[in-house]
Amino acid sequence: MPDFDAHFASGVTLAAWVDPPKPEGAGTGAGGAPPRTNPVAGHPPSYYRASLGATVEAIVGGVAGPLDAALGGRLFTTHFAELPIWPPPLIASPAGQTSRATFTPYLIGHHLVVLRRDGGGAIALHFDVEA
Repeated sequence: MPDFDAHFASGVTLAAWVDPPKPEGAGTGAGGAPPRTNPVAGHPPSYYRASLGATVEAIVGGVAGPLDAALGGRLFTTHFAELPIWPPPLIASPAGQTSRATFTPYLIGHHLVVLRRDGGGAIALHFDVEA
């Protein structure tokens, strides 16, 4: 269990997941195909959609993006675990602030970025880049 939280600080928005039924056709057969999602009333499915510049940041003890000097030597590393194609985008952090990571996705598709803290676990954040 991580001892921190993480979120997208910029460049990413929450978008509604739309999956309409498919009309009748050669691939779907008689009556078409129903949507693949079955949302609970009042809780429609959603996903994170990224633009060309995104920033993730860790939240430690209620403080978003704390400086390294406040982390007691237990710093963060950030890497990509899933990408549509390799190599990953360059990840940059401000000097003395490993709890913030900025990157620019360069290809459409699904991504998974992971923030890991020494001795404190990891959090993975999924997002999609669209045209």
